[in-house]
Amino acid sequence: VDIMEFRTLVNIASARAKFKKVKKLSRKSTITNIRASFNSATGRPSCDITEQCGDDDESRKLSEVTREDPFPREDPFPMIVEEGTKHKGNRLLPRTYQEALPSKSQAGDGSGDADTRAIVVTEAKHPFAVVGCNKPWEDLCGFDESEAVGAPMSKLIQGPKTNREGLKKSMNELIGGADYVECETINYRKDGSTFKNFLQMGPLYDDNAEVDEEKGEREVAYFVGILKNIGELAQSMSEEDWEENKNLVVS
Repeated sequence: VDIMEFRTLVNIASARAKFKKVKKLSRKSTITNIRASFNSATGRPSCDITEQCGDDDESRKLSEVTREDPFPREDPFPMIVEEGTKHKGNRLLPRTYQEALPSKSQAGDGSGDADTRAIVVTEAKHPFAVVGCNKPWEDLCGFDESEAVGAPMSKLIQGPKTNREGLKKSMNELIGGADYVECETINYRKDGSTFKNFLQMGPLYDDNAEVDEEKGEREVAYFVGILKNIGELAQSMSEEDWEENKNLVVS
């Protein structure tokens, strides 16, 4: 390789490295903007950080921005201990019917639906008929509680595109004693429109039930499901970016 060819190869390598750096910064900026828009719409709190990347002025201009930190340094899924149980998630799943649907169990105290997540409570056995739900669930799925109670989930919000295998696996794990399961699926609203749902589920216990001496725990009274519409956000990101960052989005 003569000196001219060597210099050409060096220039090509340098150009490629610079292109990759700018592309990476651009992708992170896109993710940040999507996250900021999502958090603004949902009212989630944000914190400002200033991050510096690269050595040239152009890189600093792209990376030295005040923004919410989309990549927290702490574990996004810490193990949380609650009443002797452990499960994943930044926010605890409800553990009793009263926690899941406080406005239904504390009628007249003015508390209303304190949780803004879409929550539905079902029986703990097949066909998992609805026992109750909150207003965010009604708004997301299009059914009033009076229409949903008594109906199995399979007939309410499931359809041809629903991830039935994933749901079956999750329900079998719950029945088998798991205290946290999750599943991505497509669900259907009352009007027939679909949404991509990140579903988190767990058992609910009766506060008044006695502890089973043999099992060392209370009997499961119901199952709770928390629905999160991730369709619009997921569609705004590449498949690679979504798979890499979905746990931060849904936490």
